[in-house]
Parts: sequence; structure tokens; C-alpha cells
Amino acid sequence: MESEAIEDVSEKGVGAESMTNNPHWLNHNTRKLDPEDVILIRELRKEGLTLQTIANKFEVTKTHVSKIVNKKAWGHLA
Repeated sequence: MESEAIEDVSEKGVGAESMTNNPHWLNHNTRKLDPEDVILIRELRKEGLTLQTIANKFEVTKTHVSKIVNKKAWGHLA
């Protein structure tokens, strides 16, 4: 299940590469998640993983995962 999401994200790219090449993001050292992580979080949720399971995996709060999934956080990332 999880590996399918990782492969899917790797194949699609979904704009994450442009985010990681952006100097703003390269110099932003306080963030815990990379754009690739956000895409993976959304894919894992689509596959049915719980918010808490995903939060534990990425060491963020369940609330933050919910905001990412619902595009209230990182909404600019497709």
C-alpha cells in the first residue's frame, strides 16, 4: 500500500521538483516536511491510512496532516 504511493509520487513528480529547487524552500530550515512528503501524505490518506498513523510516521500532529490532506496547508502544491 505505502510503496504504491511512493512509486506513484516518484512517477508523477506533481510539481515537487520545482518547489525543492526554489531558493526560498532550500533556505527554509525550520520546516519539517518537504514538498515530496506532502504529496506522499495525501497519497497515503487516499489509500486509507489514518491521520494519526500518517502523523506518527512524519512526526507531525494529526491536525497538521488533516490540514495537508484538505489543502488548508500546502494548498499551493497540487
